[in-house]
Amino acid sequence: MIYVFDSSSLSNILNHYYQDRFPSFWDKFDEIASQANLISVREVRNELI
Repeated sequence: MIYVFDSSSLSNILNHYYQDRFPSFWDKFDEIASQANLISVREVRNELI
């Protein structure tokens, strides 16, 4: 399954799901990202940086 993220959802994750409080979430998120099942558009990257 491929997950498509927009800037709002990624910003929410990065600002509220702290790695030390949600380690299982980040383990799964990292797994999905490493398998290239996490995508977005270039504009989202631009908005986040």
